[in-house]
Amino acid sequence: MDNNVAINNSLDDAFPEFHRRWWGSQDLKNGSEEIIISRDFARASLQFLNLVPGDEDIRVYVRDEYKNAYKYLEQVEKGAVVLGSPGIGKSVFIIYALARRLEAMKPTILVTRSGTTLVFSREGVSVADPNTGRVGQRDAPCDCWVLHDSTLRGVPKPWVLAYFLVFPVSPGQERYKELKNQTSMGRYYMNPWEPEELCKYFGGPLQQDSYDHSGPIIRDYIRCQQGEGLSDFKTDIAVALLEAEWEDTDRMGTNPFSVCHTLFVVRRDDDPGNELHCTYDFRSVYVKRKFLEGMPLPEDKKGRAQIWALRRSSGIAEELF
Repeated sequence: MDNNVAINNSLDDAFPEFHRRWWGSQDLKNGSEEIIISRDFARASLQFLNLVPGDEDIRVYVRDEYKNAYKYLEQVEKGAVVLGSPGIGKSVFIIYALARRLEAMKPTILVTRSGTTLVFSREGVSVADPNTGRVGQRDAPCDCWVLHDSTLRGVPKPWVLAYFLVFPVSPGQERYKELKNQTSMGRYYMNPWEPEELCKYFGGPLQQDSYDHSGPIIRDYIRCQQGEGLSDFKTDIAVALLEAEWEDTDRMGTNPFSVCHTLFVVRRDDDPGNELHCTYDFRSVYVKRKFLEGMPLPEDKKGRAQIWALRRSSGIAEELF
């Protein structure tokens, strides 16, 4: 198989084109603040298709959070699980990390959301066996990073542990439980978007009503400005409030599809005294108001103790007591 062949469909050139654009480039190193993702690349990888409607290319804003996360990765031994609220761009960070690796001309494996496994190297882009990471009978170079998006299967294949693994996922230990025993792997919490970042990305003032609903989650900020998106968002919040139960609040980070990720946002906490390395808070002004209006506080001793225990990982309890 020709090493320059990426994938056998009408989007054959999407990945080699990205390789040609970034291999040996110094743009990001020299301070470029954007990466252009072609729609073909987005379609072929199944990544961030919901970011921008239509057929235009996607302009990826290089957040300081991406730079900080990449710097963190350069300091750890065996890679890291990159955690954070759903919809803040953890999958986009994977593409930023890929571009940085290609700039440095370092071999890198990309596992897309569809499970397609690609090896980017000096020779070009090759399709690898998703079950082994091999191209034909050859293993990927041992100094490869594996940039592994959250696939439909959810859990990385065992072969990736032989490499430096970067695995972005919404907090939920069942999504990375097979990696928990890899004690040399780090955990990095990516912060959501600040209002200033949204203004810079969209090139205009903050849409305050949308932000008051969505909070610092860019996917929902965009959603709340599009057609019926705001109405759908309100419905999601209402459903989450109906499903929320106080006895589950002390297990907020255990399920990526749980109510907590609809109602709350997670941030990195660098305080060495916080063993969880993160904090939770209400995701938005709207959600906080609806939560306090509709959620009856527990009257029993156990329930109140559970909410009080949230002080260790969030400011939510301070809003309630």
